[in-house]
Amino acid sequence: MQLRLNPPWSLDEKVRIIGGKGGAKFGFELPLANRILSRRNRWPRLDFGGFQVFNASNVLDAGKLADNVEKVLALALELARRHDLPLRAIDFAAVSASHTARVNHRST
Repeated sequence: MQLRLNPPWSLDEKVRIIGGKGGAKFGFELPLANRILSRRNRWPRLDFGGFQVFNASNVLDAGKLADNVEKVLALALELARRHDLPLRAIDFAAVSASHTARVNHRST
């Protein structure tokens, strides 16, 4: 299962399609995501294995998209390490709803 995150940053959208100001798209804000992940043993049948972030639409600037990917990767790695999660997938919905990056994560 991927936990959908609402990060504390946003991209400048050419045309706002979904959501409100700033990083107010949709998903769990980080304090709630941390609480859910710290209590995931309450739901033993749920397999937390990744994250999905959709924080912009219609961003046509490749540099902004690349910066966002870096931030999402750093956030996903931080959460995976903090909560000892196997990070099997990260979905960068702002890049494209059909592009999911598969990553290998080793706890360090």
